[in-house]
Amino acid sequence: LVKESPLVKQTKKRAAKWTKASVFEDLKKRIVLQELLPGASLNEKELMDFYGIGRTPLREALLKLESIQFVQIIPNRGTFVSPMDINKFKSVLEMRKPLELLAIELALKRITPKQIDQLEEILSCVENADSRHEDVYKQLMLYEAEFHKIIYKATGNDMLCETLQLLQIIVIRFWMYMNK
Repeated sequence: LVKESPLVKQTKKRAAKWTKASVFEDLKKRIVLQELLPGASLNEKELMDFYGIGRTPLREALLKLESIQFVQIIPNRGTFVSPMDINKFKSVLEMRKPLELLAIELALKRITPKQIDQLEEILSCVENADSRHEDVYKQLMLYEAEFHKIIYKATGNDMLCETLQLLQIIVIRFWMYMNK
């Protein structure tokens, strides 16, 4: 990352203690929301300083990002945000459709009243979103992700939930990239 990178520009609000899991989630979110663009170099020293973690937990977070193809780790060159791949996007869409149908079928049988209330709350937030706000698209995508996450959890099937959440985050990343 260069001196004026998005990581440097971020406010200094930091969690009390970053873990490899929270660093993974934060970097994943920044990649999805296009705060870290495809091809961007991720400087390990800068990331360690920013998150206040050591090399081992950072590398573990980066390896997890590489396992979902969000970064590329190239020996002796560095770590880079993965480029967008239309073929991967098409493959994800093909996989997602039948799994979403299964999730809906299971969720209809297993959803709790609390989960229904959460879905209704999200729908209310979407209806009240200010279309004049410059980040409305990003906010709507986050609502959409949370809405689906609740449905996925309502299936009671952890494997299905994890798989669909990964596929969904890939789709959101692609849509954010296309609408940047």
